[in-house]
Amino acid sequence: MKRPRFKRKSSLSEKERKRRKRELILILVILFVVALLTLVESRIIKFGADIAISNTVLMFILININLLLLILMIYLVFRNLVKLIYDRRRNVLGARIRTKLVIAFVSLTLLPTIVLFFFALNFITTSIEFWFNVPVEQAL
Repeated sequence: MKRPRFKRKSSLSEKERKRRKRELILILVILFVVALLTLVESRIIKFGADIAISNTVLMFILININLLLLILMIYLVFRNLVKLIYDRRRNVLGARIRTKLVIAFVSLTLLPTIVLFFFALNFITTSIEFWFNVPVEQAL
C-alpha cells in the first residue's frame, strides 16, 4: 500500500520571507553606501587636500551616516532582544538556547570592549596631563 505523498511546506510564511528579503536588501544597500563613502573619502583625502570645503562637507556626511547606522544597529539589537523575550515567555522551541547564546555573545563582546575603554581612558588622561605639564607651558 502506498503512502500518500505530502508536499513539504516551507517553515517560513510568505510574509516572513518578504520581511527577510527586505532586511537583506537593506543590509546590502547600507554596505554599498558605506563602501562608496569610504572610496569617496579616500579619493578626497588623496587628491583634494587643498580644497577646504570638501573635507568639512565630507566629515559632516560621514558623521551623520555613522550616526544613522548606529541608530539602525541599536534598533535592530533591541528589536531582536524584545523578540527573544517574547519567544521565551511563549515557550517557543529553542528560545532558551538562543537566550544562552545571546548572553554568551554579549559577555564575550563586552569584556574586551570594557578593557579597551579603560586603556583608552588612561591613554587620553596621560596625554592631556602631558600637554598641560609645566615644561610644555613654558615652551609656549
